[in-house]
Amino acid sequence: TSTVRLTFLESNSWLWQLPLPLSSPSSSSSSPAAAATATMNLLVDPVMHDLTFGVPSLIRGRKKILNGPAVLEQVGPSIDHLLISQGFDDHCQPESMQAAAALFPPSAKVVAPPSAASVLAQYFPEDRIVYLSPGQSCVLEGGKEGGRVTVTATTGDTLGPPWQAPENGYLLRWGEEGGEEGGKEGGKEDRSLYYEPHCRYSVEEFEVREGCLLYTSPSPRD
Repeated sequence: TSTVRLTFLESNSWLWQLPLPLSSPSSSSSSPAAAATATMNLLVDPVMHDLTFGVPSLIRGRKKILNGPAVLEQVGPSIDHLLISQGFDDHCQPESMQAAAALFPPSAKVVAPPSAASVLAQYFPEDRIVYLSPGQSCVLEGGKEGGRVTVTATTGDTLGPPWQAPENGYLLRWGEEGGEEGGKEGGKEDRSLYYEPHCRYSVEEFEVREGCLLYTSPSPRD
């Protein structure tokens, strides 16, 4: 299927399922015109345990519908990569990161801002973590089925004094050939998805990019 599936898991948590064209069509395709695709499963900002910010006697946020640990146990083995937008507990929760590290396949990478390093380094080996600051990019490879997605960090919210580095938004792009720059083979455009949990974005960062499908805020960042 070519449908992008975005499943809200309550709190700030999402499961994204992206259909990726493969660079080499499957030999099982009955028609040369049939497009070989793979699905990349991305878990985004998983907060699957009660959110307490380290002070459970004062704060305790619970999911209203989902059983977070059960959901993580169910989807964890099928996750290709993990995307973290901020280093705070409501996006990079230590308990959820510990559980994810035990459940995810060893090929799964973690893309995150540098502010998440103190938490992620406790549970994931260094070679599985990709730290991005605004303007930096990386390419995520699909699992057994293949496919590639380019992830570019954008300027997110500043949660602290004005001299503190901003957190991340992310622009994801994938194309017909699945390469670092995507592809427009046969006149088909790249596909793209933008995410910033506080609905922040900088107009200047998008003026040089074509074909972004989604902004999360009607008001540009000043």
